Amino acid sequence: MTEKDSFLLEWYKRLKFEVNPFEDEILKPIDEYLAGNVEDKKKLNLFVIEKQSFGVIVGEQGMGKTILLKWLQEQLAPHEKKYYVYWITGTELKTEQELIEKLIRPLMSTFEKTVTKPHTKLKIEELAEYLNKKLKNKTLFLMIDDAEELPPRYLPVLKHLYNSKLNAQLILTSTKPISGQNVGQNDSLKINLKGPSLEESKNLIKKRVERAGGIGIYPFNTTIFKKLYEKSSRNPSVLLKLCREKALKLSLDKEYLQQALRELEELRKSQKKK
Repeated sequence: MTEKDSFLLEWYKRLKFEVNPFEDEILKPIDEYLAGNVEDKKKLNLFVIEKQSFGVIVGEQGMGKTILLKWLQEQLAPHEKKYYVYWITGTELKTEQELIEKLIRPLMSTFEKTVTKPHTKLKIEELAEYLNKKLKNKTLFLMIDDAEELPPRYLPVLKHLYNSKLNAQLILTSTKPISGQNVGQNDSLKINLKGPSLEESKNLIKKRVERAGGIGIYPFNTTIFKKLYEKSSRNPSVLLKLCREKALKLSLDKEYLQQALRELEELRKSQKKK
């Protein structure tokens, strides 16, 4: 470390990373950066194939509910002729009319948006009929993230969708269980996220490190990483935060940094020989 490197805002560059590999963000393609979730993905796939009506993904904050739902959204994207996939976050809605507007606005014609404006006057009991006309043979695939934030008054809108002849599938994510009785349907998914295993978490970090220009779980060794994993309580979001904090401290430790950089160089040389 030279004198001019004694203060550096982009700390990850000291570790020879091109970007911060521990940023808590959803990376694409999502399938490559999911930590485990093999059985959960199978359940979601089955949910789609069997045209099941209602499902809930439950898990604490940071356990991967959103990324799992985003993964499904990514998988459905190539099938836009069959599905009208719509994403809503529970925190962004205040009135029932806002929910109706969010559902129909992308389907409205220019004339409707500027002249008739059905989103301002459409009633709940008229919603399914309107969607049916617009969707024709498509399936409405509604995803509501952070559903625990939805006020109870939204339930009549969801119930209406299922009591009508509308071809619809709904998946909610929540930090607490949501009874299917609230929307008149049984929970077909029953996904309760418990967090990835040590090996799955190691694989997650490895992919992020390699994407950033590193190798393996560098700059961590097996012992350090295991301690970080145990401290995270299997929460991927917490693990990324802990990895970032630890890596930042290591980047400021001159002795450890020099050793880590030597090991990184040796790893790169060994890879070139293969």
